[in-house]
Amino acid sequence: MKNKNLMLGIIMGVLVPIGVLASNLTLPYTFTAGTPIRASEVNANFAAVLAAVNSKLDATANLTHSGTRLKSFGLISADGMSAVSGGAQIFFDAQLSTYCSTDFPATDGQLRCLPLAIQNVNFFSQPTCIEASQLFGHQSYYSQPGWPTQTNFYNAVATTQGVEVRTSDLYSGTVYSLNTGGTCVIANPGQQVYQPGSIVPPATFQQITRAVF
Repeated sequence: MKNKNLMLGIIMGVLVPIGVLASNLTLPYTFTAGTPIRASEVNANFAAVLAAVNSKLDATANLTHSGTRLKSFGLISADGMSAVSGGAQIFFDAQLSTYCSTDFPATDGQLRCLPLAIQNVNFFSQPTCIEASQLFGHQSYYSQPGWPTQTNFYNAVATTQGVEVRTSDLYSGTVYSLNTGGTCVIANPGQQVYQPGSIVPPATFQQITRAVF
C-alpha cells in the first residue's frame, strides 16, 4: 500500500505544476503521508488537472475565433496550420449582414466594427459632377468563396470626429459622369447606383475592446 501511495503521490506531484501553468487549478483532495488514498479521490484530482490543462490548450489553440455576431476569417491547411487571414482585419457582422473593420473609431469615439466603404463608380447626381454629389455602386471586395454574402451596404466617410456611417439609398434620378474631355455629361451607369442617406447612430455597430492575450 505504501509503494502504491508513493507512486500516486509522484504522479500527482508531476501533473499539478502543469495544471497550475494551464489555469487556476484547485484540487478537490489533498493527500498526506500515511493516510489511505481512495480511487475516487485520485480520479477527481486527475479530472481537475485534465480540465485545467485542456482549458489552456483550448485558449492557446486559436486566440481568434468568431462570436455570435461578428465572424472572423482565417486560413487553415491539411497539416494543421491555422492563421488569421493576412492584411486588414475584416469581419462580417451577421446581425447587419455587412462586412466591417475596426481600423478607425466611430464618431462617438468608440472603437466599433464599422462598415467598409462601398464602390466608387464615378457617377454623380448633379450636372457639376462635384464630389459632394458622388454616387456609388454596391460591390463587396471582401467576399471570398465560402464567406457570407453581404446584403446590406452602408456609406462610410472619415471625419475629424471619426467615421460617419450613413445608409445607402437607391438613386433613381438623372446620372452624370465626366467624359474623357473632363466635361460633366448625362450618363447611363448600366447598373443601380446609390447615394448617401441618413446618418446611422454609432451604437448600431458592435463595440470592440482591445485585449492582450
